[in-house]
Amino acid sequence: MNANLTGNSVYTADMTLTGSKPGEMKLKATFGPLGGGGVVPARLIFDEDDSGEPQTGGYVEYNGKRLTFEGITRE
Repeated sequence: MNANLTGNSVYTADMTLTGSKPGEMKLKATFGPLGGGGVVPARLIFDEDDSGEPQTGGYVEYNGKRLTFEGITRE
């Protein structure tokens, strides 16, 4: 995790769970400033970075169920 209270903070995960209930987490979540402009909690940033990649994306999968950032809006 790269935390910045006045700027963007980034959480990344790349892990695999083995065993009777397999899982995988490959994601990057970028959050805006904490409390900036009355916004609490910090919001997810979906804009593209300088290389054109989304700043937030990926998935979490556990025991055959996958969750993604699809459906989460900027609002």
